[in-house]
Amino acid sequence: MTLRNTSGDGQHRLQIESGHYVKTTAHSLPFYEQVLEFLASGPSPQEIVAYRPSKAAQARFSRLLEANRERQLSPQDEEQLDHYIDMDRMLSLLKAKASSRLEQ
Repeated sequence: MTLRNTSGDGQHRLQIESGHYVKTTAHSLPFYEQVLEFLASGPSPQEIVAYRPSKAAQARFSRLLEANRERQLSPQDEEQLDHYIDMDRMLSLLKAKASSRLEQ
């Protein structure tokens, strides 16, 4: 998987191998940074499968999901929730690939 951090218009972008871009803003960047730091450390397949976001990131994601069920989110919160969902999907795919390598 190739992740590339690019910028040009004041926002950060992560390019994932599939060619998709995921835009980030300052309020969601710490979670992306956590994941990027983890991936940059060269984790083993076992470490990838065991990886969990920080408790703060998990709590923020839960609060956004709950708020989304209860009311209309602000545009900033909606954007942040979308980023968390994108990262969750990416991590799920990464874990599935790592798990299949462990089974080989």
